[in-house]
Amino acid sequence: MAANSRVPVVNALSDFEHPCQALADFMTIEEHFGTAAGLNFTYVGDGNNVCHSLMLTGAQLGANVTVATPRGYSPDIEIVTIAREIAEKNGSEVRLLQDPQAAVEDADAVYTDVCVSVGFEDASTKRAAVFRPFVPSDSLPLRSGMPVRPWAASDASRASRTARAPEARHPPPVHTRISLTPMAVDSRPSGCISTFCTACCLFT
Repeated sequence: MAANSRVPVVNALSDFEHPCQALADFMTIEEHFGTAAGLNFTYVGDGNNVCHSLMLTGAQLGANVTVATPRGYSPDIEIVTIAREIAEKNGSEVRLLQDPQAAVEDADAVYTDVCVSVGFEDASTKRAAVFRPFVPSDSLPLRSGMPVRPWAASDASRASRTARAPEARHPPPVHTRISLTPMAVDSRPSGCISTFCTACCLFT
């Protein structure tokens, strides 16, 4: 399509990447934190297209990206390699873990996506059980030992960021009790609504 088009063709979504969603998410993060550079960004869940684009975008912006997935659901190794090369150039890092609790330690933003993507509906029962420990909830992000405190846009230093709980993020639509608990969505540190609004602005 791109080769035969006279106008730019944007990949808004494919089975391998979801770049426009990643742009919306990191635009929201920069609105809240002032910059993504130096932030600890954690993704927990399926190593899918959303995960791929978040890794690449976060690395490009200088964020420290941590990805926690169940065994057998890791992101594509080619994407991991590229993201790590980009991160190294920008003074950040990309880590892969299989322990969601370890992944959210010192996180500024915790992000997830639905574990049953389009085309995997037949595996929903199996996937629900596999991904249950990776569902950000009122307990998963907060076990990092950071007390709940509203973030402030002026908190630009790392020292001030560590004093608050990480923000929960999820691309629309949010499936409560499947990929996020209702308390995690509705909590004060959650940025789900902001992410949704930013996505709507970018996509229209």
